[in-house]
Amino acid sequence: MTHEPDGPVTPPAHEGPPPPDRSSSQELPPGEEPTTTGTLFIMVFFLMALAGMWGIMYFTLLSR
Repeated sequence: MTHEPDGPVTPPAHEGPPPPDRSSSQELPPGEEPTTTGTLFIMVFFLMALAGMWGIMYFTLLSR
C-alpha cells in the first residue's frame, strides 16, 4: 500500500530579485592582465622535484 503525496512533489521556485551583474565590475581595463610568472615558476619547480623523486626511486630500485 503506497501513499501518493497530495500536490506537487517539488517546492515551487521562488522568484527573487535577479543576481547583480558582476561581469562589468570584475573586468580589467585593457593592458591590466594579471601576471602568472610566480605560479608558472612554482609549477615548474614542483614538476622538477617530482621528476627528481621519481628518478631517485627508479635508480634506487634499479641498483638492487
